[in-house]
Amino acid sequence: MNLSAPFINRPVMTTFVMLTLVLAGWIAFFKLPVSDLPTIEHPHIQVNAGYIGASSEAILNLVTIPLEKELTHVKGVQEMTSTSSPGLSAISLTFDLSKNMDEAVRDVQAALNRAVPNLPTELDPRPTYELQENSQEPIMWLLLTSENSTVGELRSYAEAYIFPRLSRVEGVAQVKVYGAEKSIWLRLNPELMAARHIGFNEVIDTIRQQTTEMPLGTIQTSSKRLSIEWPKTIQKAKDLENIKIGSTEVRFKDIGEFSEKSDQDKEFHFVTADKTSMALIFGIQKVSDGNTVAIAKAARELLSSIEKELPSSIHLNIWFDKSVWIEESLVDVQWSLLFAFALVVLVIYFSLGRLSESLITSIALPLSLVGTFIIMYLAHFSLDLLSLLALTLSVGFVVDDAIVVLENIVRCQEKGGSPREASLLGSKQICFTILSMTLSLVAVFHPPALHDRH
Repeated sequence: MNLSAPFINRPVMTTFVMLTLVLAGWIAFFKLPVSDLPTIEHPHIQVNAGYIGASSEAILNLVTIPLEKELTHVKGVQEMTSTSSPGLSAISLTFDLSKNMDEAVRDVQAALNRAVPNLPTELDPRPTYELQENSQEPIMWLLLTSENSTVGELRSYAEAYIFPRLSRVEGVAQVKVYGAEKSIWLRLNPELMAARHIGFNEVIDTIRQQTTEMPLGTIQTSSKRLSIEWPKTIQKAKDLENIKIGSTEVRFKDIGEFSEKSDQDKEFHFVTADKTSMALIFGIQKVSDGNTVAIAKAARELLSSIEKELPSSIHLNIWFDKSVWIEESLVDVQWSLLFAFALVVLVIYFSLGRLSESLITSIALPLSLVGTFIIMYLAHFSLDLLSLLALTLSVGFVVDDAIVVLENIVRCQEKGGSPREASLLGSKQICFTILSMTLSLVAVFHPPALHDRH
C-alpha cells in the first residue's frame, strides 16, 4: 500500500491539486465566521405566566412553584431557571442537545395543562411558551450619557434614533437595553376606596380594559393586510386621573395619587474625575452564526456617523468591544504558527543537511493548514479559541509525519536510489505506519469531541 504513489508519479496533477487547495483554502479562510468560542445552541423554551397585581412573593408561591413542580417531570431538561417579579413569572428550560424539540414542546404543553388546575383563575396571561435561541452575551457594550437628560429621555432618544439603525446592521440579532424603564405608579388610599365602596378588583379590571388594544377587524388591499385596533388610552399618569372606575362615577383621582418614575435600582451613573452623568447601557447581540469581528467593525463604522449627529448634551461611547481581544488572539496564534513553522524548517535543515527536504516541509505544512480551512468551512466551523488550539496542535502532528517520511526517503536515497525511486520506496515502507499514527490520534480525540452529545 502506497497512498503517495499517484502523486509522485504524476507531478503535474499534484501541482494542480496543491494550487486548487491553496486557492479554495484562501477563499474559505475569509468566509469563516470569527468568534471567541464555538456556537452551541441548546434547545431552549421560555414559559411565561402573568398575575396582575400580585407581589413577587405571591407570584413565587402561587404561580412559579406549581409550574416548576410539573415542568421538572419533562424529560431531557438540562437546566431550569425561574424569575418571579411583580405580576409575572418567567421560567427558562434548557434541554440536552439530543432532545427532539417537537417532543420537548409536547412535553412542556402537557406539563402546563397539568399545572392549570393548581394555578389562580385570574392569571393574565395564561401560561404560554415559546422557542428561543440561547441568550448570548453582547459582543459590544455601548454607553449613552448625558449631564442634563434623565434616563427616560435617553432611552426615548436611543429607541427613536439609535436602536433602529443598529438593528439594521447585517448580523445584529437585537439591541439589548440595560437601564430604567419609565412606568406609571398608582398609590391607592384604602380609606377613600372604602368610603366610595370601590374594591381593588374593580380598579384592576378598569386598568386592564384601558391598557388593552382591542382588535376591530382588518382591511385587505391588493398588496397589504392592515389590522384595525382600538388604541389603549393610558400613555401617561395624567391619562388615568379622570377615568371612571367600572360603572361608577368615581374617578381614579378620587381614590389615589399618580406619578411617573423609573426604578432606581436600574439607574446607572457614569462617574468621571470632574462630573457625573446619567447613563444608559445597551449591548449589541449577534445572530448565532454571525461573524463577531465583521459585525463589530460594521457597528463601529455606523457609530462613528451617529456620534456626529448627536446633540451636544448627549455622548455615545464604546464601553467594551469583544472583537478587539478576539482579533488580538488571532494575531497571537498566527505568530505562534509562523514561529513554529520557522523552527521546524530550521530543525529539519540542520538535521538532514539538505535544503530540498526543508523546502518540502515548508510547502507541506502551510498547505495542510490551508486545506483544513476548506473542511472547516464545509462543516460550518468558526475561527475561535478552540479551533485555533486544534490547528496549533495539528501542526505538531503534521510535522511528526513529515519528519518520519522524509527521514525514511533520505535513508533510501543514501543507499543509492534515485530521488524518484527513493520517494516511492520510502513512502511505501512508511505509509502504513503514518496511517496507523493518524488513525490513533483520531481515536484519541474523537470521544472528547462527542462528549456533549451524550
